Amino acid sequence: MRILFIRHGDPNYEDDCLTPLGHVQAKAAAERVKDEGISRIYSSTCGRAYETALYAAELLQLPVERLEFMRELDWCWDDAVFGKGQPWVCSEDILRRCGADAFRTERVWREHEYFTPEPLIARVDAAVEGFDGVLAQHGYVRCGDVYRCVRPSDETIAMYSHGGSSSAVVAHMLNISFPQFCTICQPERTSITSIVMKTNEEGLAIPLVEIMNDHRHILGLFPEGEKPCVSYS
Repeated sequence: MRILFIRHGDPNYEDDCLTPLGHVQAKAAAERVKDEGISRIYSSTCGRAYETALYAAELLQLPVERLEFMRELDWCWDDAVFGKGQPWVCSEDILRRCGADAFRTERVWREHEYFTPEPLIARVDAAVEGFDGVLAQHGYVRCGDVYRCVRPSDETIAMYSHGGSSSAVVAHMLNISFPQFCTICQPERTSITSIVMKTNEEGLAIPLVEIMNDHRHILGLFPEGEKPCVSYS
């Protein structure tokens, strides 16, 4: 089984929809994945993710299944504390302040004062548990730190969501702490991360990263000399 995580296109956050540029990006992303053998398309219930997914859905003649738990995460620190007020934006700053050891394990980062006063942990847990439920429906059941394949599958599914929620899910799949993953992978809009569930003879499925943060399909959409500007949510 293969999972494609695709971030939404350039957003109008106020109206929770895509901007004109976002629609162009979403169309380019759909063209990029149309030959990947996608059998099911999932999306966050946020408008910007759903509108991005619709381009692929139209090309592939598939419905979009909307998932509430993949909505963007909530984190309410004041902007004066951490830039834009989200750990997936300011994770580098957090690690500079605290050091990598402060967030190397699940237990430590969950107990840190930067995260405990806020709803972030509950939203991370909802995304992780919800996505594990989707994988179980496709035959891959989480057992401790690994997945067990109870029903082999060669299908490919697409998950359209956000920088924060997708990072939380992928970090969980790879057994990397959420803050550390936010530091090493900062997905651009409509970027694609592909993970294959590689199963051994005992039926244990190990997530294998094929590509991460691939956004070649939108590079030509920027004026010469400019680079995509990474921002999350």
